[in-house]
Amino acid sequence: MEVKIVKVLILFGLLLISFVLGFIPIKWIWHFKEKTKEKSKTFHLVISILSCFAAGVFLATCLLHLLVETRLILEDQLKDVEIFSEYPVSEFIMVIGLLCMLATEQLVMTYQEYIENTEETEDSHLTLINESSFEMTERNENDANRLSSSEEQRTRMNMSESSIEGLKQYNTTMRRPSAVQNKISPAEMHASQTDNSVFRSILLILALSLHSVFEGLAVGLQTETSSILKIFTGLVIHKGVISFSLGLALSQSSLSYCASLRSLLIFSAASPIGVAIGLIVDGLGVGSSPSLAIGILEGLACGTFLYVTFFEILQHEFSN
Repeated sequence: MEVKIVKVLILFGLLLISFVLGFIPIKWIWHFKEKTKEKSKTFHLVISILSCFAAGVFLATCLLHLLVETRLILEDQLKDVEIFSEYPVSEFIMVIGLLCMLATEQLVMTYQEYIENTEETEDSHLTLINESSFEMTERNENDANRLSSSEEQRTRMNMSESSIEGLKQYNTTMRRPSAVQNKISPAEMHASQTDNSVFRSILLILALSLHSVFEGLAVGLQTETSSILKIFTGLVIHKGVISFSLGLALSQSSLSYCASLRSLLIFSAASPIGVAIGLIVDGLGVGSSPSLAIGILEGLACGTFLYVTFFEILQHEFSN
């Protein structure tokens, strides 16, 4: 009973510590953004240094912590079946995760561009049709008031010919859009960059949350109070640094203030969820050895960390 009480206390402690340490940079940066519209060079320098520090934390988490765990799990699991004994399976899965994130983002961005282009084409069609019908109606009313009955027949014939020519010009224009129509405005480019930043922030949250669930699971599966406290001490230091770095990354993304807090709350709840799952598994008496599926998921998460580090954080710093 005492061990379960310790686990429950750790569950709430991880939730509180992770959220508070991630909330500090989000609140500070958003407060500074609202206070000063024109940001000083010192502010830019501090944020740039902290963002690079966050990139280093994510990179170290991937290469020095997560990849090592993945290698140990997969070597232990594949040793029994005696396959891929000489092949770097962990590194291979990490690269597959990186490529999967890249392909997923490109597919999402391509689909969004297709939807936007379709909506713009439909809007231009409706605008041209409404304008042409309004002009023809106006012309009919003016001609009807001015012309006699004998002249109306000639006018209708001329109008039919002009409408046919207008439709031909319209079809030719829609088949061959001008360079002005194809030109991408700065606002559209900014919107595309915003979508990329939001998508990469979501990927970062998913990868960190997945890893945190496994970390909490390791705590929940322990049976001795001393081992639980040892793991909790290391986990608090580890998650504290990552939570602070995640807060920096979210505050620099295109997410709103409320969306950043929701994302931070999801990440903070991941480890307690893992602890709760470990408590349930321990109560049911199920084995506590890590499975092959966990090793594969950890390896894919490694690729996500690499992707976010180089395609989101460092790319933004290099461009500035």
